[in-house]
Amino acid sequence: MKKRPSLLTYNEWTILRILWGADHSLARPEIMKRLPETRDWQPTAISTLITSMIEKGFLVADGVTRCGRGYGRTYAPTVERFDFITNHSMELAVDVPTSKRVLGLISSLLAKDELNAEEIAQLEQLVAQQKAKMQEGND
Repeated sequence: MKKRPSLLTYNEWTILRILWGADHSLARPEIMKRLPETRDWQPTAISTLITSMIEKGFLVADGVTRCGRGYGRTYAPTVERFDFITNHSMELAVDVPTSKRVLGLISSLLAKDELNAEEIAQLEQLVAQQKAKMQEGND
């Protein structure tokens, strides 16, 4: 059975936001320069967080760059910010039954009254496609 990646910790989320805000992959020293100064971040802690995020599938080591006198790996997110949020929004309420999470998410999006007629038509098409899949499965 494939292990589902767990949600990010607050510190991992901080690192991911830094990488999303960069215009290129970053090495650990570059990440450390961009960290908030509200707490004392140790290099070994950052390395541990990066390793954890790679294991969870949120980061990838994608190159090498000059870091001072030596070289260091550079890291990049495996998913864009928007895709991450949409793909992982259901995991934020793991203690709520799946059907309630889906309906709650859709209801909250519709309640914002930010969709136009074309977008609503697209949603209706997605629902119709899902209904058709369910019908095929029952036949």
